[in-house]
Amino acid sequence: MTDLSIQQAQEEAQRAIKQGNMFIEQTRTKMKQLVDDFASGKLNREQFHTLYDRYQSQINGVKLLIAENDPTMWINALDGDETLNIRKRLLAKATGMGIYLNKQVGLLNKLGKFNVDGIEVARVMQIFKEKIDKEGSPTEAEMPHLPTQMRYPQMVIETQKYGWFFLAKGQFTTIITVFSKEPTQDQRETMIRLLRDFEIANATHLQKPHVTADDIAMPFKVFVQREAK
Repeated sequence: MTDLSIQQAQEEAQRAIKQGNMFIEQTRTKMKQLVDDFASGKLNREQFHTLYDRYQSQINGVKLLIAENDPTMWINALDGDETLNIRKRLLAKATGMGIYLNKQVGLLNKLGKFNVDGIEVARVMQIFKEKIDKEGSPTEAEMPHLPTQMRYPQMVIETQKYGWFFLAKGQFTTIITVFSKEPTQDQRETMIRLLRDFEIANATHLQKPHVTADDIAMPFKVFVQREAK
């Protein structure tokens, strides 16, 4: 492969990455409108889940294509598909999630295989609380791809019995997501975006004195159920 060919391939890859990122931002705008429409009663839960799943799946597909068209990836092409297969095999999988109400510290709902006992939940929640009291929310340097309003307090912790936990605290709820391996920054940022959409879509319900999962939209299903397969 000549230097000119390499340069042309890199320029083409950069154009594809730029177009892909534009598509992702446009799709996220559609998802925001979807969240607002559910919050205002224009959509039922089935409509919300179906459309939200479709948009998130499109974003995930484009992200994968961007990763494969990274201009630095041509070096890894020396060993063919093996590099990509290794990356996929070692990627963390979200196997389950617990959603807890901040005001009651009670379980609102769980998704996937979330079999974490109450003692372990209390333990990691206490560690998380101490971390928040000490450090507050992430800085721009720690989460450069998220706007200020989405830099929720968060923590990754490895446990002996359950694997890796990712915790994030929003205005109304705290989530504990169980991962098979340490989650990547992209996965953590995805969970933060889902948490924000969840709280905006369900703000009316989450502020009621007594909250149940019956009328709650669950954007998290898109990520947890897909990743657990």
